[in-house]
Amino acid sequence: MTLDVHSIVEELTVARTTEGSMKAATMTLAVFLEDAAIAPWVTQRTHAVADKHPSRVLMFDGTKNEGDQHAEPSMTRGEWVEVGVKGSTAEELAGALSMLALPEAPIVLAWVATGIEHDKRFVALANIADTVVVSTSVLKTDASALRDLIAFVEHHPEILVQDVAYLRLAAWQELIAEFFDEPEFLNELVELREVHISGGSDAEMYYLLGWLASRLQWTPCAPHEFCNVRGDIIRFTLQREGTARRLSSVVLKSGNVTFSATVMENDPDAVCLQVSGAKERAVRCTPLHSVDIASLIERAILTTSKDEIFMRSLAMAKLIIERTSA
Repeated sequence: MTLDVHSIVEELTVARTTEGSMKAATMTLAVFLEDAAIAPWVTQRTHAVADKHPSRVLMFDGTKNEGDQHAEPSMTRGEWVEVGVKGSTAEELAGALSMLALPEAPIVLAWVATGIEHDKRFVALANIADTVVVSTSVLKTDASALRDLIAFVEHHPEILVQDVAYLRLAAWQELIAEFFDEPEFLNELVELREVHISGGSDAEMYYLLGWLASRLQWTPCAPHEFCNVRGDIIRFTLQREGTARRLSSVVLKSGNVTFSATVMENDPDAVCLQVSGAKERAVRCTPLHSVDIASLIERAILTTSKDEIFMRSLAMAKLIIERTSA
């Protein structure tokens, strides 16, 4: 069985013959959602991406029944299609995507729903897409969606997946790296003994901790503890507080020096950096340089090969979760 999208295909095909209409696109962007509460938010962000990249957008809306569909042929930058897919099977969704996707452009799947590990619909669409974009913190603040993604990647290593929850950490990764740019602080990296991370969602905290541990070759050796290559113990804590999908502070401690980056209370887009202890630096506050969600999705879309640092961070996050859950 297939969703009946023949009329939409015909409408878009005819529209493309009109003078001045879009003749080529950078991608087919297929978006799946089934939570009515976030539908306006998802639609707004999708429009922001489509406005920058000529594309055919396919909104597979799990809140609407089959037959509730329409197309908006574009005379300028793109085409917009909405298809109600409530109750549709994996085979029906895959058939609809195959019929509606542009043959000349890559297919990007943005999945905004939970339970991907066991969702046959997700697997069916992901197998067709060239790139898959998820966000493990968009619907829940716990680690359940991250666990699902970890399991999915293990079972489907051939599918290219990008997680917006990881991508939004770029600014924090840069801030942490800046602490150790000075030669006198570089040797403190091997002397780190404590890591404390606070944030509004588990996924971002696990990702940042996984990134740090994988870069420094730490290994989880006990609940809430790493061991470095010399066998030294590094203890860590993760505290959920503040705004969902945002970190609020990162503190790194060696035997003599404490490095801290903390979001300002009166300005969520600024962070204050401090070095204290045996070696000190004056407090410096700077913009956080957070990237908007549309730009993060754009970055994920433009990544056409596996990000090895992301994959190692994800693998380390898996080990951390397993150790802390044991």
